[in-house]
Amino acid sequence: MNERNLPEYVTPAELLEVVGDDLEALCWLRGLLPENKADAAEFYRKYWPDVLRGFEEMRQRFEGGESAALLEAIETAASVRVPLPEWIAGGFKQAWGRYTEAEARTLGESFGVERPKGWNQTKNRQLGYMPLIQRRFEALTKAGLKTGLNAGPWRTVYEQIAAELADPEMLADKDNPAPDPEMAALFAPTPEGASVGGLKPLHVSATWVRDNRAPEPHSTPKPDD
Repeated sequence: MNERNLPEYVTPAELLEVVGDDLEALCWLRGLLPENKADAAEFYRKYWPDVLRGFEEMRQRFEGGESAALLEAIETAASVRVPLPEWIAGGFKQAWGRYTEAEARTLGESFGVERPKGWNQTKNRQLGYMPLIQRRFEALTKAGLKTGLNAGPWRTVYEQIAAELADPEMLADKDNPAPDPEMAALFAPTPEGASVGGLKPLHVSATWVRDNRAPEPHSTPKPDD
């Protein structure tokens, strides 16, 4: 692509005309790379209020005693590329001070977060993959894969999902019954500044996938095909 074909994004000066003196919104809007001033104004009008409401909701939760809301807010600010609001910066400074001044033994203690008793790391990590498993189940069954023993030469749906989770590059393979490059990108190494990627492969059996896939809402169990 030559220089003349590169998109001409809105300049910071033009963005200031859209957001006024709202510097947090300016940082956020620059990260969206609007291609013209009209798009910038539309993004600001339509989405910035939701960003602010999200921070306010997290502030209320934090001030109500939910310590983890502070860390959630820090992650959100980093994701949307805005300076830390004052309440977040102040909360972080206090928590970090408890750690550096040895008032707390661990970072978790200093920030007031801990795992509940009986929390199982492996089980909870596996449960985080449930939306991906459901998405693949729907795509693969639509492509013709079966759930039961009469799957033919192909793997069963559950075997295919288990193989894909262990080797996510399969998701982008043209020979996959239902390729999903977008999901494959979730497992790719995370480039600096990217908001997606970095998901680790998951090694589970086809039986585990079958037993842990969420049932269809308001459906009655049916025997395997």
